[in-house]
Amino acid sequence: MALFWSEGLLVRSARGRTCFFNRLTADYTVADGIFTPAAGSALTKEEEDALSPALFAALEKAGLLCPSPSGPSAAPEDAPCLEHINFLVTDGCNLGCTYCQIEKNLTAGRVQDLSVSDAKAALDRLKAFVPEDARVTVNLTGGEPLVNFETVNFLLGYASECFGSLRFSLFTNGTLLDSRIARILKEYNVLTIVSLDGPEEIHDKRRRDLGGQGSYARSLEGYRTAQAEGCSCALSSVACEETLSDIDTFADWAISLRPLSLGYNYPHLLLGHPGGTFEVSRYTAAILALHRKMQGHGIYLENYERFRRAVAAKRVRRRECQACGRGITVRADGKFGPCKSLLVSDRIVLCPETFDYSSDETVQSWAARTPLSKAECRKCDALAICGGGCAYDAYILHGDPIAFDERLCPHFRAIMDEILYDLCIRGGTDGGDPLFGTVGH
Repeated sequence: MALFWSEGLLVRSARGRTCFFNRLTADYTVADGIFTPAAGSALTKEEEDALSPALFAALEKAGLLCPSPSGPSAAPEDAPCLEHINFLVTDGCNLGCTYCQIEKNLTAGRVQDLSVSDAKAALDRLKAFVPEDARVTVNLTGGEPLVNFETVNFLLGYASECFGSLRFSLFTNGTLLDSRIARILKEYNVLTIVSLDGPEEIHDKRRRDLGGQGSYARSLEGYRTAQAEGCSCALSSVACEETLSDIDTFADWAISLRPLSLGYNYPHLLLGHPGGTFEVSRYTAAILALHRKMQGHGIYLENYERFRRAVAAKRVRRRECQACGRGITVRADGKFGPCKSLLVSDRIVLCPETFDYSSDETVQSWAARTPLSKAECRKCDALAICGGGCAYDAYILHGDPIAFDERLCPHFRAIMDEILYDLCIRGGTDGGDPLFGTVGH
């Protein structure tokens, strides 16, 4: 019987080894030697002779050698499954960052805190849609969530009563993070993610308080206080000209702070400014450089590792964002929506009183947002990892969150190439997430 190399085949070689990867299923095998088969082609006699019996069997098992060039497809699309609940506990903030999606997108005149009663009502409504065996992530953000610590503290306690398997994360600028708050965050094992954009002179250009003063010293003090109290601490940074131009200095600064993880994030678009100034190629180069430095220090680079670990676990990432069929956001007035930026700007708002996660039309349409269902995307080398990118940025660019942000296509392909190179060098590794213990969707 004739055999074909699957149309999903990707082949990358490095240092005398070859990674055979199936972009349709994320299955792969790594072998010694250099091989150059072509996707969709018939297996030649020369190629068959070059394959050892063990490698031949591994390629068949991975669906890379098969009776038809089409090969296996990804697993059937799964239904929406609520696993992430995000609370915007306040619209307010004590800083005025230049790139803030919340402040810049917030509907004029609506600045408020999420009350304890509205937080409870939202959680009571949403917990009914969470599967019994799900490990739930409750993310607390804002605005600056510590402006409304009463509701943060309530949610930590009440969510712990509602769910058997639970993890918390908190996004904060750190300026209000004192020892008392840090001890409470430690008690609930909250992943405390502090926004610091780099060394002081870089950070303070973009992250000033409402009086125009820089916030670096206070943010760093809060971060170090949380570390001293034993919190699991991470850094979140937004890429800017200075750090893109000198990524080694930025990396050394981040390493010196000893975070559990680092997010080096590209700036999202703002309503009314669809063009933006984001240079994808420079950002990609920065992520790859950071990856190579962070891995030597045991720091989880979120913008690379979430892709690599999914591949290591042989799992296709159907979605880049939990808003697409895995999560819901509650804003400060108790209303629901899939995406915080589109929620605060009143673009997509769902009524909590009648909300049903399993049947809501908006949830269903967002859950179907995956490159696996798009014919042109299925030919892309990055199909197994990209997940379609950010739905909010797609909305700004195209007026439709179900569209994709094509600016990032070269970025995801470059990340895929680096992952396959890593696989050639080191082979597969455990796909578990060191922050939360699972690979995300």
